[in-house]
Amino acid sequence: MRTWERATRDVTCGYCRKPIGRGEPVLVRRIASVHRAFLRCPTCAGEPVPTTLAPLIVPAQTSGDFSRVTPASATPAREWTPYRDDE
Repeated sequence: MRTWERATRDVTCGYCRKPIGRGEPVLVRRIASVHRAFLRCPTCAGEPVPTTLAPLIVPAQTSGDFSRVTPASATPAREWTPYRDDE
């Protein structure tokens, strides 16, 4: 499946190794049985970039709620021995 998308992070073209910056158009080729996507820059794609390509929308990062996280020093240390000497 071939789709034009905006790069969500800095990547490189899989053909010419040209760096593609975040938010720039990139042709993404996905194969159903392969988990990774093959990326092409507009020059190597061989087709024009569609004019209807949506801009990259980055969600605002929010800090998580760390009020319930206990520090490691608050938990008791577990005693661990690598082997038992039963003799």
